[in-house]
Amino acid sequence: MRILYFKVILESDVVFSEFSATTGGHTCLGYLPGNAFLGVCASRLYDSLGEYSFAAFHSGRVRFGNAYPIDADGNPTYPIPLAWYRTKGESISSCGKLIPENIRNLISSTDAMSSRLEQIREGFFSESGNAVFSERFSTYRMKTAIDREMGGRAEEAQLFGYESLTAGTEWLYSIEFDDDVPTEIEDSIRNELTDLKTRIGKSRTAEYGCIQITSQEPGISDRLENPVLFGNQLVFYCQSDLALRNLESGVPTFEPDATHFAIENYKAQFKPAKSFIRTRAYSPFNGKRRANDLERHVIQMGSVIVFETERALSENDLLDIQNKVGSGVGMYRYDGLGCILVNPWLLCSERFLPLTSTAIQQKVQPNSSEYKSELTNWLTEKYTFSEVDRVVIETVDKWVSTLVQEIGKLGNKAPGKSQWSQLVSISLNVENEEDIQTRLFGEDGLCSSGVSSAQWNTEFWLNDERNSFEQFLRGVVDGDLMAILGKCEELRDFELDSPEIRVNAIRRALSLIGIRLPQRLTQEAT
Repeated sequence: MRILYFKVILESDVVFSEFSATTGGHTCLGYLPGNAFLGVCASRLYDSLGEYSFAAFHSGRVRFGNAYPIDADGNPTYPIPLAWYRTKGESISSCGKLIPENIRNLISSTDAMSSRLEQIREGFFSESGNAVFSERFSTYRMKTAIDREMGGRAEEAQLFGYESLTAGTEWLYSIEFDDDVPTEIEDSIRNELTDLKTRIGKSRTAEYGCIQITSQEPGISDRLENPVLFGNQLVFYCQSDLALRNLESGVPTFEPDATHFAIENYKAQFKPAKSFIRTRAYSPFNGKRRANDLERHVIQMGSVIVFETERALSENDLLDIQNKVGSGVGMYRYDGLGCILVNPWLLCSERFLPLTSTAIQQKVQPNSSEYKSELTNWLTEKYTFSEVDRVVIETVDKWVSTLVQEIGKLGNKAPGKSQWSQLVSISLNVENEEDIQTRLFGEDGLCSSGVSSAQWNTEFWLNDERNSFEQFLRGVVDGDLMAILGKCEELRDFELDSPEIRVNAIRRALSLIGIRLPQRLTQEAT
C-alpha cells in the first residue's frame, strides 16, 4: 500500500454539518471529511483520467482519509477513544496537554464503572500527549437570508447560524493507494493537490470554505498502528466512522460481527459489555448532482469494539489481522470510512501514558546473531516491551497489596494518597535514571523535602524485612524491579540492561504505583 500525506490550511472558516437536517441547530464536524477531498479530485481529474476514473473514485482501491487537526508541536492527532472516561468535574487537559492521571481507560481498568465517571466524547490527542478540543478550532456565527426584492434587507423568519472550523488552523490527511493501483492515478492526484487553493464544505459561494493544500513528507510515527498483545482480547479502535452491513440481508447494522473484521477463523465473539460505541445517521451532499446521497448509518469515530477469542493471540496473529484490515472495513472506504487499528498501545493500560521523544524512538536490538531482518527486529522489540509491561503490572499489583496493608496499620505515619499520586507526574517528566533519582531523592526530591519527608522514612514490613517507604522506592529504582524482570522466563533471551528498557520499566512501575495505590487506599477507607 502506498500513502500520500497532505496538509490543509484553512484560509477562511469551513462548514461541515454533522447531520443533514435543514432545520434546528447545526453542529459542525470536528474534522474535514474524506469525501470533500475525493470531490475536489473528482471535479478536476474525472475526465482526464479516462479509463482510470473508476479505479480512482469508485473501486475503494484509492481511499481519501479524513483530515484531523495538527497539534501545537506539528504532530498528527487522533480521535479520543470512547473508552476513555474522567471523573465528573475534572479537567482532562491543561495548557494544551492531557492530564493522564485524570483519564481512565475502562478497557483495562480493574475497577467497575462508577456513577462518578463520564465518557469523554470529543477532542483529539497526539502520541506525545497534546490535546486539541473544539473550542480551539470552531466558532459560531448568526446569519440571516437577504431579501433582494426588498432592497437587500434581512428576510423575514430566515435567521440561522453556522458553526464552523476556524480560519488559520492546520489539518493533516492521507490518501491510500492499493499496490495494484496504476501509478498514473497517484501521480495525477499528487500533482493536482500539491499547492492547490480550492473551496470545500457549505456556503462556498459566500465567505466560507477556502483552503490551501500542500504536500507533506511522510515523517509520521507509526507507533499507534503497531498492535500489542491483549491475551485473548481483540480491541478495534475506530479511527474514522465505520459503516457495516448485515451480511445476510445487506441492511446497515450497528452490531459488529467477526466476519466484518476477517477474524472468523479465530472464533472471536463480540463483547458488547466491554465495547464503547456511539452511532449517527447522515446523508452526505453530492455537489455534482446537487442532491444528498443515500443515508448512512455509521459507528462513530473513536468507538472501541472488543472481541474475545478462544485462545491467546500471538504477535503473528495480530500482524495477520492488521494486514487483513489495513485497507479498512465496511462500506464507503473511498470516502475515508472504515479506518481501524488493532490492539493499539493507547488502550493497553489503565491510564494513558504519553510517549516522550525518546520513547517513540527507542529500539531494542536482540542478542542472537540470527536476527537480521528489520521485521524480525521490530517483532522482537514489540514482544519485549509487551512482556516487560506485563511483568511490571503483575509486580506492582503485589507491591500495592502489601503497601495497602502496611499503610492501614501505620495510619498518618505513612505517606498519604497525595504523596503517592505525585509519582505519576514524576514518571511523566523524566528522561533518564538520573532524572528519576533527582526527582525522588535529591535535595528537593519527593522523599527528601517538605513535611512528608518523615513519613517517607517510616518503616514497614516488606518481604519479612524492615524497610522505609523511601528505601522501597530506592529499591524499585536501583534494581529490585530489574531483578524481577531478569528472572522472568519469557525474557531470558533478551537484553534487559538497555537504558531504554530500564528507564521505561521504572517509569511504568512508578506511574502504576502512583495510580493504583491511592485508588486502593480510597476503597479500603470506604
